Amino acid sequence: MVRGTWALSRYPVIKRGKVVSPAEQYDKEDAETALEKAKFVFEFVTSVLKERYKVKVTENNDQEE
Repeated sequence: MVRGTWALSRYPVIKRGKVVSPAEQYDKEDAETALEKAKFVFEFVTSVLKERYKVKVTENNDQEE
């Protein structure tokens, strides 16, 4: 079975007979890179929705970074 990054970041896997959790597979740099990419995609999709489809997009500033 082929597992994507989405699965590895959520579910433990067995490597060499040992159960390995997602926290053991990723570090802070991996998380920062993923967050940077997600923000880029979010901004791009938001701009397309606003410009092409005239969708009103509001921000939720309740979230901490």
